[in-house]
Amino acid sequence: ASFFSFVNYLNPVFGVLWGALLLAEVISLQAVAALGLILLGVAMSNRK
Repeated sequence: ASFFSFVNYLNPVFGVLWGALLLAEVISLQAVAALGLILLGVAMSNRK
């Protein structure tokens, strides 16, 4: 179950990356900060 919650948290990360790669969207500083917070939360929740 923890793997699926991990993947669920990474959906926004991949959404932003695919948007930038495929649709040439600009990644704002706010988006980078939000993605950093998401990754930090995932790292903290997976810490043992």
